Amino acid sequence: MNKINEKAGDAVRRKVLGDDYVNTTLRDWEAAEPILELLEIAPWGFLWRRPGLDLQTRSLITIGILASQDRHTELMIHIRGARRNGCSFEQIIESILHAGLYGGMPAAVEGAKIARAVAREEEEKEKNSSVGGLMASFVKIRSTLSGTCGLALAMGVGRFFFTPVLPLMITTLHWGSGPASWVASGNYLGYFVGSLLCAHGVLKPYGKTYRVSLIPLCCCLQWR
Repeated sequence: MNKINEKAGDAVRRKVLGDDYVNTTLRDWEAAEPILELLEIAPWGFLWRRPGLDLQTRSLITIGILASQDRHTELMIHIRGARRNGCSFEQIIESILHAGLYGGMPAAVEGAKIARAVAREEEEKEKNSSVGGLMASFVKIRSTLSGTCGLALAMGVGRFFFTPVLPLMITTLHWGSGPASWVASGNYLGYFVGSLLCAHGVLKPYGKTYRVSLIPLCCCLQWR
């Protein structure tokens, strides 16, 4: 029975407090295993799973108790958990205020400060997420424009050299329509393969790429 409660308690604890917290709290210390076992059996496996109150209400009650007892570290953890449960900061502050009138206003003030710290954490995460999204969009747009310009440049240079050079190659090498057709097909195939490589990120359209690509082109002109 204890093993069942422990497993169920671990699931509830993860739902409320999050996997990151559960996976990193005392997990690497063998001596603390009895404490973790008791946590997952008693409060999380039994109390938090009872049907009389939902998780939001239990979070608010826990916040009030921890605030009145000046348990600041656990209070911050459970405020984060309450936010995960869907509690608003208005509800959290009401819980702290209610506890403050019975347990002392200094406890309420400290609790409000901790709630504000959690709110700032969320604001910072949202801000960083927005900035990260803008940067990702900028990088995509820059890569798209760079690839487009690179393709236009490559096609322009290729056509500029290929169009006048091909008749000279046919005349000098005495080619018929067959070899000339293969050379022209290879030219178009190069455009196609280059476009695929750039689109899939295998080939980065940077200045070094363009300089390297000019080497075989110059060799072909010299060979002519």
